[in-house]
Amino acid sequence: VADKAYPARVAFAVIGDLLEKFSGDPATRGWEAETKEQAFGGWPPIAAALTECQDPASFDKIIRIQKDLDSTQQILHQTIDNSKDFLLQSRISIVIRNVSFTPSHTHTPRAHPLP
Repeated sequence: VADKAYPARVAFAVIGDLLEKFSGDPATRGWEAETKEQAFGGWPPIAAALTECQDPASFDKIIRIQKDLDSTQQILHQTIDNSKDFLLQSRISIVIRNVSFTPSHTHTPRAHPLP
């Protein structure tokens, strides 16, 4: 029912949800007395659940929130990297401007040495 890509918690939640729907559906009353193996095989909510729950995040709120957090974290990392690049370029630009405006100090010999 579950594997590494599909968490067991989600699989059991889907099964539990289907069992609740099955037991509450008036069309499935008397299932205990049914003798045919495929008597409820065409029950519509099963087909819908199979297509809906292919992606565990579509059913499970925790996985959906975790994916959103991962996406937000990735965007934050990109923003921080871009900001670091911008700050580095700004600093380099400032250093270059300071170097070009700083007068060069040349040592000129004094005519009279101090006593």
